[in-house]
Amino acid sequence: MFFDKIINAPNEIILNIEYLKKSEYPLILLGAGFYANEVRQLLLHHKIKIDHVVVDEKWYVSHSFFYDHPIERINDVLNYYPKINIIVALDNYQAKIEEFSQNPIVARCILFEIASFHFDFSDYYLVIKEHSTELENLYLQLADDYSRDIMVAFINAKISRNPKSLICLNVKDEEMYYPEFFKLSDDEVFIDCGAFDGDSILSFVNKTKGKYSKVYAFEPDKNNIEKLKENTSQFKNIEIIKKGCFSSKTTLYFRDGEGLSSTFSNQGNVTIEVDTIDNVIPEKVTIIKMDIEGSELEALKGAQKTICKNLPKLVICLYHKPDDLFTIPQYISELSDSYNLYLRHYGLYSYDLVLYAIPK
Repeated sequence: MFFDKIINAPNEIILNIEYLKKSEYPLILLGAGFYANEVRQLLLHHKIKIDHVVVDEKWYVSHSFFYDHPIERINDVLNYYPKINIIVALDNYQAKIEEFSQNPIVARCILFEIASFHFDFSDYYLVIKEHSTELENLYLQLADDYSRDIMVAFINAKISRNPKSLICLNVKDEEMYYPEFFKLSDDEVFIDCGAFDGDSILSFVNKTKGKYSKVYAFEPDKNNIEKLKENTSQFKNIEIIKKGCFSSKTTLYFRDGEGLSSTFSNQGNVTIEVDTIDNVIPEKVTIIKMDIEGSELEALKGAQKTICKNLPKLVICLYHKPDDLFTIPQYISELSDSYNLYLRHYGLYSYDLVLYAIPK
């Protein structure tokens, strides 16, 4: 039932790289920000030359550069060539993909799945095949068909490196972490693991209209902590814990100063303290959110007693490691059979797959 829906599609990043190596058409890079730099590095690695870097008229600043490339107006370049290849490297790419797909001078309009650059999901079809029994169990266990569709689309996006079918399942205008089935009371005790600069806390405070009991914010990155303090200083009952969440109390290497991507790593530049939720949090907990760059399962192990005793709502990211999709739901189900499990996806790439475990 489940595995029949999985498509062993070719890797579109590899296909597009092979095409660009052979193509004689000029290569245009649309975008000059974070995503464009990710693509630039990929092309450099494969010795593929960018002919022009362009932006829309509203973003154009004369005499500005993107590394060695002068930034040009997109229409100036489009009007110059009879045929081009164009890479769309934007945060919000959908309208541009549609526009260029209908433009006769565009030989190929390319979108590189940026999430694939950050998280290694190589040979993912084989991983899925090897763990098809666990995934079949999860597929049947999920609480709604929407979750099942997202699960299949996420897997297929990771295999093909094409997120288009996945993002079609995003709920328009739904606030991340607060889908329609996620009900909040006036006395929530919220643990934010990976609090970053307080963005999730701000969302929580707005959603509760300031009516909650307590927020515990775990954040080990010293740069993030300063922003977190500043951004949450006006709110009541916010306790910042300058540690990482883990399965035991110890010291780990940590790669800090990378904002959202700060993470535990053997190649880390600093050491930090980590501890368990069970050790640190003294009171009844009602919500635990985790977006901690692949340490979610370890942090859940450190919250075993809290989860079994309190049955808090769980909001856990599943996109950092290839096996997160089956190991994390399986672990939660082993702790308690009193949860309904849902999946939701956010954003325009295959980041931000979120598991919601809601007490029955």
